[in-house]
Amino acid sequence: MNSATLRSFSSLVLELNDPLLPEERLFDHLIEGIAKLIPLNSFWVTSSDLHAGQVTSYLGPWAQEAVDLVPTFCQHVQDHPQFMALCQGKSARVDSVSDYVSRKAWRATGMFDEVISKIAAEDQMSTSTPLNDRVMFSLVVNRDGWGFGGQERALLALLAPHAIQAWRTRWLLKRIGLQQTGGFNSTLPDLCFQAMIDSFGNVVEAEEGALRWLRETFAAKIFALTPVLPEPLLSWLRSTLAQVQSGGESLASLPLSTQVTSPRGIHLQARLAPGPLYGLHAIAIERMADPVSLGIARLQKLNLSERQAEVLYWLAEGKTNDEIAGILRISLFTVKAHLRTIFNLLMVENRHSAAAMAWQHLQRAAPTWKP
Repeated sequence: MNSATLRSFSSLVLELNDPLLPEERLFDHLIEGIAKLIPLNSFWVTSSDLHAGQVTSYLGPWAQEAVDLVPTFCQHVQDHPQFMALCQGKSARVDSVSDYVSRKAWRATGMFDEVISKIAAEDQMSTSTPLNDRVMFSLVVNRDGWGFGGQERALLALLAPHAIQAWRTRWLLKRIGLQQTGGFNSTLPDLCFQAMIDSFGNVVEAEEGALRWLRETFAAKIFALTPVLPEPLLSWLRSTLAQVQSGGESLASLPLSTQVTSPRGIHLQARLAPGPLYGLHAIAIERMADPVSLGIARLQKLNLSERQAEVLYWLAEGKTNDEIAGILRISLFTVKAHLRTIFNLLMVENRHSAAAMAWQHLQRAAPTWKP
């Protein structure tokens, strides 16, 4: 590596690791820097689901042109020897199409004829890094020549970790910004999770508290480089998006919500707002509470603890102290102690006034949707 190449490489790495570099300029800088190091005619940043054999996104100045080619790419994916080797775990850290197939055989494939030739390229070199147990993040160099040299492979291998870290830094900054602007509405007692996700179920934007809830509720390992929705939400998402993207039905007729039960027995309803093809989608998960649980949650808005709200709820339902003690499995003495505290907090004098206030609050805060 000569001194000019080393200076260009070092300059690019410093730019990528500058946290003040706006996200919208990150990939532009990456592409411009790569072009100075490796002769190319286009450069793609992609994420691919190796289990499904699908590519969800291309990023870069040629984004729209590349996105338009994604359906055709997926249709001919088995013609792509490099991608198939990656799916089978046989791909090298940095390799190219020309490592796997002759020029003549490559040019005879539908992949070359309908995808690669459309971008005026002949060979591809790439390096891939797993984001989680399903998705690979790849840097792909396309050019009209055949074959790549050792220095070009070394440069791409050296650059890949810096590109990944730069992408991850922007993702973390996004999450921090979302938290600061209050993107997660934690004031709604039955809203547990809301986020922006991609077509693979990778969580692109979500508040830290929402991610923590997702991890704890589903007992799932969602903190890889990119958090991903747990099953069965992932299966429902893919099925729904497949129907959305097929265009065979109107959006109003599609199942844009589903009911799931977490491993801990929590009943939930997930709602999806699909974005554009290969774009981002909004998802919200709400707790499908039974009337009792929902009422107790709403009574907590009166500055009561969960146990105090439970006592008040059953009081509003006309239960005696003995009955409340039996329902909650606490002593009669404890029920009376909670009632004294509730009367003080609500500034009422007796159980009848407390029950009336609770009943009015429950009626006023009745949910607008039914599970």
